[in-house]
Amino acid sequence: MSHAAVGWSKPASPDVRLSMSTKILYGVGEITNGIKIVTLGLYSVFFATSVLGLPGTWIGAVGFLAMLWDAFIDPFIGYLTDGRHAARRHALMLTGALTMGLGYWAFFAPPTGLSNTLLFAWLLVASFVLRTATSMFSIPYYAEGAGLTRDYHERTSITAIRGLTAALGTLLTASLSFVLFFREKTPGVDPKLERSGYAQMGIAFGLVMSTAALVSLWSMKRARQEATSAEVPTEDRPSAFITTIWSYLQNRSCRTVLLASSLVTIGLAINSAVLLHYVKHYAKIEGSVALTVSQASFFCAGIAGTIVWSRFARRFQKHRLFVFSTILTSLVIGSGYLLFGEGSLFGTGDARPLFVGCGLAGFFNCILWFIPQSMLADVADESELLTGKRREGALFGLNSLTQQTASGIAILATGVLLDRYVGLIPGGGQQSSTTAVRIAVVYSLVPAFLFLLAAALMRGYTLTGSRLQDIQAQLNGRGASSGELSSSGDNNLYASN
Repeated sequence: MSHAAVGWSKPASPDVRLSMSTKILYGVGEITNGIKIVTLGLYSVFFATSVLGLPGTWIGAVGFLAMLWDAFIDPFIGYLTDGRHAARRHALMLTGALTMGLGYWAFFAPPTGLSNTLLFAWLLVASFVLRTATSMFSIPYYAEGAGLTRDYHERTSITAIRGLTAALGTLLTASLSFVLFFREKTPGVDPKLERSGYAQMGIAFGLVMSTAALVSLWSMKRARQEATSAEVPTEDRPSAFITTIWSYLQNRSCRTVLLASSLVTIGLAINSAVLLHYVKHYAKIEGSVALTVSQASFFCAGIAGTIVWSRFARRFQKHRLFVFSTILTSLVIGSGYLLFGEGSLFGTGDARPLFVGCGLAGFFNCILWFIPQSMLADVADESELLTGKRREGALFGLNSLTQQTASGIAILATGVLLDRYVGLIPGGGQQSSTTAVRIAVVYSLVPAFLFLLAAALMRGYTLTGSRLQDIQAQLNGRGASSGELSSSGDNNLYASN
C-alpha cells in the first residue's frame, strides 16, 4: 500500500523560508476573527444589557449557545477539508467570506420594538450566521497556514506575522470604533447608549471582515505555490471523524495546549466583556476618547511586543514563552482591582494610569496571539508520527471547538455573575458602590487567577524544538521508506505486464 492510502503528506523542507509578502497577505485573513472577537467582546454584553435592556443571563445564553454551535461544527469542517484538493477548501472559504459580514451586521441591528423573547431569538440567529460563516473561512485558513513549513521557528514567524496583521486591523477596529460610531454629540449624554451607532458599526466592520477574508483567500494560491509541502488526498470516510478527534485528545501535548489556551480565552473574554462596565462604574472614567486611547495603547503595545517577542522566540522554547506571558499578564490585569477605585493609589477619573496598564497588558499578552498556534502546528507533526495521518484541519477545528466553548462559558459566566453576584441593574445608568467593586473583581481578579492556572498547566508541556526535530526525522524516514516500497511495487507491476 502506498503512503497516500493512509493519509501521509509530503514533508516540507525544514529550511523553507516564505517571503514576507506571502506571510502578510496570508495573515490578512486573521483580521476577520480579530474584528469578531474584539468587538463582540467589547460591545455585545453592554449593547444587549444597557442599550437593548436584555437581562445579563439572556445575552449570556445567546453567547453560550452560539459558541456551542460553533464548537460543534468546527472540528467537522476541518476534518472534511483535510487531504482534499485546495479548490474544495477555497470554495468553502469563499462562502464563509461572503456571508460573515451579513451576520455581523444583523447582530448589531435588530428591529426596534421586539420583546425580550424575540430579541433573544434575533441575536441568537444572527450569532449562528456569523459564527458559521467565520468557521467556514477560518478553519481551512488555519489548516493552510500549518502546512506552509515544518521549521520549528519559521512556524512561529508565520503565526507572529498573522497575529501582527490581525493586531493592526483590530487596533483600528477597537480604538476607532469609539470615535467613529460613538462620538459625544450632546454633553452629559453617553453615546454608547444610542442604538444607531451600533448599526453603523455593524455595516462598516461587516464589510471589512468580508473584504479581508477575500484578500487572504486570493493570496492562498500564491502561498501554496511557494510552500514546499503538498497534501495527499486521503481515503478516510466521514465515519472516521470521531476516531481522528479522539486520537488528538489522547495526545498529551495537544491536551495541554488546548486546555491552557482555553483558560486564557475564558480570562480574556470575561475581562473584555466587563471592560465598559469597569471603566464607567469602578474607574469612573468618562468619554469615548479615553476608551479609544486605552484600546490603542493595548494594541500598539501588542504590535510592538509581537515584533520584539517573535525575535526572542528563536532563543526560547515556546511553552516557556507561554508561561512568561500568562504570569506577567495576570499581574497586570490583577492590578486593575488593587490600583483603581475609591481610596486606591490611582483613585477614579484619571485615565492616564489606565493607558499605561493597557499598554503593559498588550506588550506581554501579545505572545499568546501567536505562540499557541505555532505549538499546534508542532502537535500536528507529533500526531502524524503516532497515527500515520496528517490532519491539520481536524486539529485546528478541535482547537476552535475548545476556544469557542471556552468563550461561550465565559460569556455565560459573565452574564450570570453580573446578575447573581454583581447585582447589575439592566439599562441602569448608575450602579451602587458595592456593584462597582464587584464589577472590578470580575473584570480583574477572576481573569488573573485563570491566567495563573494556565501557566501552571503549561509547565508540563514537553514538545520542545529538539524533540520536534527527532519527530520530523522519523517522518522523513518513514516517507522515504514508503516511497521506495511504492516505487518497487510499481516496478514489479510493470515487469509483470
